[in-house]
Amino acid sequence: MVTAKVHCNANSLNKYGIFVGDILEIEFDKSVSYQRDDIVLARPNGEFAPYLFRPPFIVPASTYRYYVSHEIKDIPIFGRVVELRRIFQPCS
Repeated sequence: MVTAKVHCNANSLNKYGIFVGDILEIEFDKSVSYQRDDIVLARPNGEFAPYLFRPPFIVPASTYRYYVSHEIKDIPIFGRVVELRRIFQPCS
């Protein structure tokens, strides 16, 4: 199993508390079968973003309307989110 930490650059799951700037630890394992409601890293429209795995779709939970559901068969899924970290910025 290989993991990597990536910065989230999308608001596709901001209703779930995952925001731009958060650090997501992604598990890359082709032998894993994803379960319903797993948070996965997908690449619709060329942009990496976290989505909910809800077969036969990946689904956003966003306050922004430009994030839409996609059929799993049409979108590459790269891995599953196993950890979330947030870096807090001090107020000025």
